[in-house]
Amino acid sequence: MGAAWALGELGDKRAVTALIDAFECTPAGVPLAAIEALGNIDDPELLSKLVGIYLGPNETLSVHAGLALAHLHQKAFVPQLVTLLKHMDVKMRAAAAQALGSIGDKAAVSALIVALDDRNEGVVMFAAQALGKIGDPTALAPLGMLAQRTRDVFVRKYALDAIEQINRLKDSA
Repeated sequence: MGAAWALGELGDKRAVTALIDAFECTPAGVPLAAIEALGNIDDPELLSKLVGIYLGPNETLSVHAGLALAHLHQKAFVPQLVTLLKHMDVKMRAAAAQALGSIGDKAAVSALIVALDDRNEGVVMFAAQALGKIGDPTALAPLGMLAQRTRDVFVRKYALDAIEQINRLKDSA
């Protein structure tokens, strides 16, 4: 675990392969440390590597890659993640929304607002959550409409939580 953490702190893209290989380690803490460490590494190819693993046949690796996607912090990935919000795979759309929330770039707001109309409730919840984290007031009206129109109590809760979060951020500014 310490080695994965150290590799992440160094931020060297040469560590990406070793950290992805750590997804297969048995002590549960090692893959989790590798996932967090990947979020600190600035490698332009990291996103495509994680997407490939995420969509691959190994379920364990797929789960770890999805978690790693959600821990990305590099704004350079925003355009690619916005594109992934339209991917045919529902898990990919959900992971993209989570990652955009982690990054917190306002450039993703309009795409996340569109994702509030996704046919999958999970994607909608993650998009609402991401909008709350980003805190852009332009999302208030679409989130309010979502909270009113949805029949899903969990979607409504995520929308209302995001509205509350944005209002808190707006009031503290």
